[in-house]
Amino acid sequence: MKIKLLPGLVLLALIFTLSFQGLSVAESKEKTAPAAPDFTLPMAEGGTCSLASYRGKENVILMFWTINGAYCSFELEGMRDKYSEIKKNNFEVVAINIKERDTKVKDFVLKEKFTFPVVLDTEGSVSKMYSIRALPVFLIIDKEGQIRWRGYTFPVEYLKLVQQ
Repeated sequence: MKIKLLPGLVLLALIFTLSFQGLSVAESKEKTAPAAPDFTLPMAEGGTCSLASYRGKENVILMFWTINGAYCSFELEGMRDKYSEIKKNNFEVVAINIKERDTKVKDFVLKEKFTFPVVLDTEGSVSKMYSIRALPVFLIIDKEGQIRWRGYTFPVEYLKLVQQ
């Protein structure tokens, strides 16, 4: 009986492991990466941010997050600490907060001293466009507006994902 369970457990472990790995669109069998849906959202500190404004200029790392997500806070701190390096490599970070009050997010951004754009998806419409179901989620959008990578942790080798 124990031997019959082993293949099922191995398969379950493999599925679990793969579900937490990033999906590199560039490595898939598709010849072209899917286009990233454009959006314009209010920024936590005022003004608006549009994905289209980066097209042709910079690669963009989108991070979908929420304040109450323990792992989201960890990843946001990492983004804050790596932001100057990321900018030097011709990337912009846009952190998209999902369905939280703007005052709560503003206070959090000021407290944590984030210098990258933090935008508010208060209705969850952008997270729906990108099929976000778990948090945090990272996407790398190249200069042409194509989704090159999607995953649940910041990709350490993010430069390689757009240099293909």
